[in-house]
Amino acid sequence: MSNSRTRGQLGEKVAEDILKASGLIEGMHYLKNKKQETHTTRPDFAFLLPDKFKVNMDVKFPFDNFAKMIEAERLDEKDNAELYKKQFHKDLKDKITEVTTREYINPKENTLEYVILFIPNEGVSSFIHENFPDIFDLAVEKKVVMSSPYQLFGFVSIIRQAFQNFYYEEKTKTILSLISEFSKRYNIFKGRFIDMKGRIEKVDDMYEDIATKSFKMIDSTVKKIDKYKQGLPASEIEAIDASTKLLNSNEDTDVSETEDE
Repeated sequence: MSNSRTRGQLGEKVAEDILKASGLIEGMHYLKNKKQETHTTRPDFAFLLPDKFKVNMDVKFPFDNFAKMIEAERLDEKDNAELYKKQFHKDLKDKITEVTTREYINPKENTLEYVILFIPNEGVSSFIHENFPDIFDLAVEKKVVMSSPYQLFGFVSIIRQAFQNFYYEEKTKTILSLISEFSKRYNIFKGRFIDMKGRIEKVDDMYEDIATKSFKMIDSTVKKIDKYKQGLPASEIEAIDASTKLLNSNEDTDVSETEDE
């Protein structure tokens, strides 16, 4: 644990196991070791939030003096244990300062106004709480959230819920938009359908008027002609029949034009 690279690898492994166990997907819910667009630093993890916001997390926790303190206590070296404990306290302060100077809180990157410092061990987190309460006060002041593995579980659950709420909200907006569009189209269709019904009724009235009046008048006239044809010379009857045919032809043409209208 004295090697910073080893500490970083441990922190990444524990953190990523938690993220995967919580159902988060790299590239969709979080990024790993990706350089910021407006700065050269690479946050260990960047959690992607709705509306293009994000929050960064550092997982390189200073374990070396803590490990030495534990070993000194095991060997009953009280003076050394106390020395390493004080040094561990200083390491924590230095780490908080380091995190706040790496542009992990960056408005240009659309980050939230705090950064997460991951403590990959519950025992270490409990030790800090019990022995260095001032460290958490300093972290709050510097806008650094110190998170143990259990606390990270809670945090990523909030992230996932935020994503789900955002997803459902966007889907709801789309559905409401489609409903609005359907309503407009339905009203147009309904108006045209009612208009068509009125036109059909108008044509039906015209048809009934022709059928009940015009044809009756024509039939009556034909009957009168037939009555008066009796006793006339053949040449006169032929002339009358020709006129009747011409009259019927004109009536058929009027009816056809009326139906076309």
